[in-house]
Amino acid sequence: MLLAHLADLHLGYRAYHRLSPGGINARERDVALAFRAALDRVVELEPALVLVAGDVFHTVRPSNAAIADAFRQFARLRARLPEAPVVIIAGNHDSPRAVETGSILRLLAEIPGIIVVDDAARRVHLEELGTSILCLPHNALATGERIALEPDPEARVNILMLHGDVRGGGAEEKIRYVSEYGGAAVETSEIRPERWDYVALGHYHIATEIAPNMWYAGGIERTSTNIWEEADGAKGFLTYDTETRRATFHPLPGREVVDLPRFSALARKAGEAQGDVGPAAAERQEAGDEGAGTLPSQDDGAGEDTGVVAEGDEGGEATSSSRTPPALPGRYLEPAEIDARIRALVEGVPGGIEGKIVRLVITDVPRELFRALDHRQIREYKAEALHFHLDARRPEIKRTVGYGAPFRRLTLAEEVQAFLTRHWQRSSEEIRTERLVELAERYLAEAAGGEPEDALVDASAEA
Repeated sequence: MLLAHLADLHLGYRAYHRLSPGGINARERDVALAFRAALDRVVELEPALVLVAGDVFHTVRPSNAAIADAFRQFARLRARLPEAPVVIIAGNHDSPRAVETGSILRLLAEIPGIIVVDDAARRVHLEELGTSILCLPHNALATGERIALEPDPEARVNILMLHGDVRGGGAEEKIRYVSEYGGAAVETSEIRPERWDYVALGHYHIATEIAPNMWYAGGIERTSTNIWEEADGAKGFLTYDTETRRATFHPLPGREVVDLPRFSALARKAGEAQGDVGPAAAERQEAGDEGAGTLPSQDDGAGEDTGVVAEGDEGGEATSSSRTPPALPGRYLEPAEIDARIRALVEGVPGGIEGKIVRLVITDVPRELFRALDHRQIREYKAEALHFHLDARRPEIKRTVGYGAPFRRLTLAEEVQAFLTRHWQRSSEEIRTERLVELAERYLAEAAGGEPEDALVDASAEA
């Protein structure tokens, strides 16, 4: 039996505040087009069963346009493949937290031939296919209650479909980064994929084989929290043949994402490599990297040259000859050098950056150097691309702390003595520092439950 496995559609996803000619958010339109392309390809493949492993919508309350288009497309799929049932489970994005809110996915269940499991775990029996599907939506896993993951002994084909983070059994080594937070954890030892004909997973946005018969289908478009990690990989869906036990990935067209090779604004000595510019496979940032530790970016409007005036220049934009000089001359590249590197990297993108999503990371950029860049040219890049993110990051501050090996750490008494004798300033000449030290030693000894060797006051003498 051939089945189609889709996941993480994220219909209604929006970003970048750019509109398409029809007035809809450009990225929302991209996702809708990818969904239509996916269904067109599914119709061509003629599977006997279609599985959607969660996150049909990007939010619990998507826009009316997203809801209407999803309804039309699923209805079209059923009209083109009337013999192929469609089974959908809810993911963390389209699962409401409040019971009274209700799930928007139940609307899709009004289409004949579409089965929706949006809350509790449920086994779906498809007698015409001799197939049993154990469905575990996000809410069923998020409760923390143990669920018996057992195949149906009477079914010819047993399928497990869930939306969550699979852990253990080497899954962590195969999942490159956390593409989405909020997923419920499921141990591979509980799933035991060898008992199932197929395990359809959702939540991780990159198509990934966890076991020969257990796959994440990945997303149909780049909608994760860190799309730059997915810049080089294709998006799409899977088909799986339960007889040949073979999975096939079907890529889909989508808007191109370009993560340009990063470089450093630090000047290099003669003979050293200038910056970190490398091939496209250069170091990519970790999950959650975007915006972490950055200067106020152009997207936030902070630091943008909307009239940045160089020192001594009133009214008029800074030019390469009148920009504010960077701190510590010679340590950093000149603004003109950085502008040239930016220009070379942008112009080196095959096919240009028009309509693409582009990021360039520049490390070690002081604020005054960032303000001296050619922001007029940067604005032109931002207008040409769908989204151009110049991610300028301040130099890392390294502090030297005089504690730790190879020196012995001071005791509390030694710390007090050092403070009183070296750092503390007397407010009166009548205060004797050595007496304060002696009192401190006494009080510390009393707090520790002992007596100092040389007490200032002899208890017997007082008696």
